[in-house]
Amino acid sequence: GYTLVAEARRCFDGRFPVAIAATAYVQPNERHRALQAGFDAHVAKPIEVREFVRLLCELLDDRRSAESSRKVVGHE
Repeated sequence: GYTLVAEARRCFDGRFPVAIAATAYVQPNERHRALQAGFDAHVAKPIEVREFVRLLCELLDDRRSAESSRKVVGHE
């Protein structure tokens, strides 16, 4: 997954959908590794569905806000 996300981020030039790494590893270096590869977040398994959905919604809202800001700035 790490290589795939890193390559997809390069290919899609920042327009890649939200990516969340889900691993059984909870070591701090694993979270750092996931974020370095291009994941938007890292969660440890087993995944709590409600927490995962909350995180996904938060990331999507952040992405939409950033895209809206770029559109507004681009039209000034």
